[in-house]
Amino acid sequence: MTRFFKVFLLMMCIFLLPSVHSMAYDENDLLNLKQTKWCSQCDLSDADLSDRNLSHSDLSFANMSGANLSGTNLSSSVLRSTNLSRANLFNADLRKTKLWGTNLSGASLSGADLTEAQLTSVIGADLTGAKWNKDCTLARLLIVQNVNKL
Repeated sequence: MTRFFKVFLLMMCIFLLPSVHSMAYDENDLLNLKQTKWCSQCDLSDADLSDRNLSHSDLSFANMSGANLSGTNLSSSVLRSTNLSRANLFNADLRKTKLWGTNLSGASLSGADLTEAQLTSVIGADLTGAKWNKDCTLARLLIVQNVNKL
């Protein structure tokens, strides 16, 4: 191997390695959410928050696109203008949660419990397989697919 090629490989490792290990979400935002259950305007995109108790949280204006929230308890939380596009909400507990202006485009809500949740001006909701009842508020839904009460 020539010296030039070795130097080139070393430089590539120095510049590319940090980007491979970086995470999309902000570590400080994740720590703040764990400690206080408040994370307004934070970046939790692509974070693994599965099977956590985040009930009574305020996640207004947060970026949670691509986050894994499967099995997470978000009951009685506020998700106002939260970006949940491509999020995994499989079997999530969203009872009494306020989803106002929330982006749910491409999100998986199968098995999610939306009992008494408030979905107002929600974008891209596909409620296939989600559980909800007559007390669930559905108002000004945009691009909603498969809306069937159980």
